[in-house]
This record gives sequence, C-alpha cells and structure tokens, in this order.
Amino acid sequence: MKVPTLGAVVASLVLIGSSSADAQIALYDFRGTTTTLGAGSSLQTVGVGGIAMDLNTGQATYVGLLTFGSGRSKQVYFQETPLENHVNFQVKGPRNQTFTVIAKAEAPGTQYAGVSMEQSSAIGLNSTIAIRTSPSRLDWILPKTLKSIGLVVTSSGTDSFLGQGSGSYTLNAKLTIQYNNAGLGVDDYVSSMRDYYSRS
Repeated sequence: MKVPTLGAVVASLVLIGSSSADAQIALYDFRGTTTTLGAGSSLQTVGVGGIAMDLNTGQATYVGLLTFGSGRSKQVYFQETPLENHVNFQVKGPRNQTFTVIAKAEAPGTQYAGVSMEQSSAIGLNSTIAIRTSPSRLDWILPKTLKSIGLVVTSSGTDSFLGQGSGSYTLNAKLTIQYNNAGLGVDDYVSSMRDYYSRS
C-alpha cells in the first residue's frame, strides 16, 4: 500500500493524503521567537503552543500564547489563528531523502490588516510515521520536525515595523495517535487547547 504524503496545494495550508472521511490529523508542538524593530524600539515576542493539521481537508490552526516583553512590562495573550495562503510541496535531496516545505509570501499581506509584506517558510525531513494504531494502523509520510523562519513588515501611522522570527515544530506523535484513534479532528484539538489555556 502506498503511504500518503503531504501534497502540494494553494489557497490555504492544505495537507492532502488519503481520501478517507475519517479524521486524520497531525499535531505539532510549536515554540518560536520574533524580534520587532520600529518607532525607535525593539520588542521580543515568544510564542508557545501547537498546530493541528487536518491531513484530508487542509484545515490547519495555531493555538497558543504570545508573550510580549519581560519583567513588569510582560504581557501574555491567547492566540487562535487559522493558517491561510500557504503552499506545500516536496523536494528531493541526496540519499533518497525527501523534505516537506510549507511557505508563504505576500505583498501586501491578505490575512491581517496593516501588513505590507509577509514571508514565512518551514522545512522538515520526511519520515514514515504511524498516526493511528486502532482499529487499524495508518501510516503517513510526515516531518518529525520542521524549522521555520519568517519576516513581516507592518505600518502604523507614519511608522513602519519589521518583525523577524524563527521557530520549530515538533510532531507530538503520542497525542496524534490518541486523537486519530478516537476519531477526533482539528476543532476538537483547538477546543481542548482553548480550555487548557483559559485555566492556566
């Protein structure tokens, strides 16, 4: 049996695999930092959370916390963001290795107001991974980790701001299997994460 892979699509972060109607998702833990320059100052933002990717429909959503500043000036915000307008493709490297690339480049940006330019990319080495073990085993070709970089230019009044960030996505294999075994999808993950962060 051919193992499905992440496929290439436009218009949203679409991750195409088998045609089964069952919920088939991949759950990644995320941690990243962004430094924003502008208006004579510099601000660091730390993002911690997770991304749920529906391998059939392409629905993908980030859920987590954004922390601005530090010490007495620290501010923490909950963020729930659908990923939009990404392309996803495979590239072949040496020694029969394949990589998944998820990328976005827009000028001006279309997802958020005030964005003059937005660019991001993530790349990870593919592996055959079990995403479900019950009632039958289901394998998928996915990256265990992805490294990401991004850049965004925004404006407010007469000031322009440049944000540059990097981060990493790590497949939460245990949680992915639990969700797929139970037939749970992206919305279930987002709801549970929202509840978790509301209590933390």
